Amino acid sequence: MTDSVYKVLQPWVKFPAVKPKPQKNKLDINRVDSVQLAILIHNQLKLAGRIIRYRDRLGGFVKTEQLKEVYGLSEKLYQRLILNVFITADFKPKRLNILTLDFKALISHPYIDYNLAKLLIRFREHCGENCNYESLSALIALEGVDLQRLKNYLEFKRD
Repeated sequence: MTDSVYKVLQPWVKFPAVKPKPQKNKLDINRVDSVQLAILIHNQLKLAGRIIRYRDRLGGFVKTEQLKEVYGLSEKLYQRLILNVFITADFKPKRLNILTLDFKALISHPYIDYNLAKLLIRFREHCGENCNYESLSALIALEGVDLQRLKNYLEFKRD
């Protein structure tokens, strides 16, 4: 069909809406076990175990891009993996209560290093009842730390 014919017929041409592919045959990355995962990445049990341990330390994946942070996961395997896994829209990761966790528990999270854990403890000692994400963001920005990737994993609850 030529462009001129298409322009004449365009008001009467209706294309079906593109439906997203169903999640069938895909695995929830936050619920998959190491055996299922190993099958997806060519039976690499050690790497599958590493992904599961990282997921558990993290509190769950909120974006598939976080899989790139797993040591030893090649770009090729990453591309294969993201075609076969998903994250449910209502997934809520395990949260770190900044107001109650001790130093050791804080540094066990992959996104919190020694210096950030010390800063978080100092923060909660000084903020009193007004501890929240916004006040922490302001302090962290002054320290030059990017808090964005940690945002989904933080909570501020008094016991």
